[in-house]
Amino acid sequence: MKFPVKIEPERIKDAIVQVFFTSELPVDLVVGYVHPILQKLGYVFIESKLHPSSNSNSNKIVADQNKDFSNLFVNKSDNIKIQFHKFNAFSFNVLQDYFGWPAYQRKIETVINELSSLKVFTSFSRVGFRYISEFENISILNKVKISLDPSFILDDPDFFTSNIRFDENGCGVNLKLISKLPTPGRVNNNDEDVNYISIIDIDVIKSDFNILKSSELIQIIDTCHTLENKTFFNFITPDFLKELNPKY
Repeated sequence: MKFPVKIEPERIKDAIVQVFFTSELPVDLVVGYVHPILQKLGYVFIESKLHPSSNSNSNKIVADQNKDFSNLFVNKSDNIKIQFHKFNAFSFNVLQDYFGWPAYQRKIETVINELSSLKVFTSFSRVGFRYISEFENISILNKVKISLDPSFILDDPDFFTSNIRFDENGCGVNLKLISKLPTPGRVNNNDEDVNYISIIDIDVIKSDFNILKSSELIQIIDTCHTLENKTFFNFITPDFLKELNPKY
């Protein structure tokens, strides 16, 4: 099956790529070493623990790790933020609108290559690849390939959530579906009321490896993206895909 290059408008609200590492240094010292490298690449260290997003009323669903905004670097021109976490990991995410995997991958690759040259990491051991897509004012249960016994649930419940987990190609995949999450008071960019949103949250995890070469790490990240992409487009129905205005 040929998958779209993008859909318009883009529905991805969070595009989180997280890398776990080992180092002989504590995370705070690692941050001290990477600071000048990231600064050279156009990233600014954020002193405050407040979220740097300019859209404070978005009600955006974000990953749990992004609730802590310490050790955060922001590149507004590249539309990317990088955070170093206390549990020996760093993560990438978009600041605002997602701009597609090819460009995002290139920017991630540039950062990883530069950071690897510092020799502060002794290994990389796990990759998490999590994309969260939102659909405004759409009840999504009849738009995905999930079967429910009508005797168990209403045809279109006011709110529904489901979690699915499976393994594929040595990766663990967690798929969370939320249908009709209420968003009182939310307004979209067209000044239209958003009464509820539906969410497809796909988290691909590759672990149980121990590498140091940046090229090998980038390949694993790309493999996780391919699986995430495949999972998303195989999960939604063909009719719903047409509604999303796919570009090939």
